[in-house]
Amino acid sequence: MNDGGEIVPSGPSFDESGWQLPVRCSQHTLFGDDAERSLAAARVTADEANQWFEWGWLSSMPAFIDAVDEPMWAELLFVRDLAASKAPREAISALLKQLPRPYHYDSCRVAYSFRYGWVELPVRHAAPIAAKDLSVRAVRRWVETAARQGRREDLQDLLDAVFSAINAVDS
Repeated sequence: MNDGGEIVPSGPSFDESGWQLPVRCSQHTLFGDDAERSLAAARVTADEANQWFEWGWLSSMPAFIDAVDEPMWAELLFVRDLAASKAPREAISALLKQLPRPYHYDSCRVAYSFRYGWVELPVRHAAPIAAKDLSVRAVRRWVETAARQGRREDLQDLLDAVFSAINAVDS
């Protein structure tokens, strides 16, 4: 509180907090997975997904989708996880209105902060692998660990580097 009796928030500003603003998943897949299989894998019924679409929580109605690509999958899981919170529908709708649509966000990295609103964990880059430790087995272990930890950006950086190397060999 300050002298005027008004509450002054303490703590770091958003820029100092270590959080970042949520970023949508934008990596589209060439061939999406079947919608029915995707719903089953997400443990979501078609009725639930269609209801979420009617409420404005999903950008596409699952009943009319042939294939689910990566951003649609992210949105389905994001909304599923919000619905699993058991918060009232009105509360979830109010929270979602604070985010730009479509809701193609990674539910493992995006959260709601009562101080800052919607936030995303910053990407932590792994320490570089020393050349002496580099082997196919070490790279596979690193890839498996990065996948388990959800370090999508690190995996994408590696994939881009591998494709560049292959293109260099082919030219």
